[in-house]
Amino acid sequence: MRKPLVINVLYVSLPLIFSVSPLCLGVSVVNGFELIQEIL
Repeated sequence: MRKPLVINVLYVSLPLIFSVSPLCLGVSVVNGFELIQEIL
């Protein structure tokens, strides 16, 4: 009987994951560039 709740949680969490993961990707890319600049 909890199936609809699980589906609702999935529908809510998927957009959150897709909106947060690019942010994390951007932060890691910026950190990578700073590391490369320190090495060079």
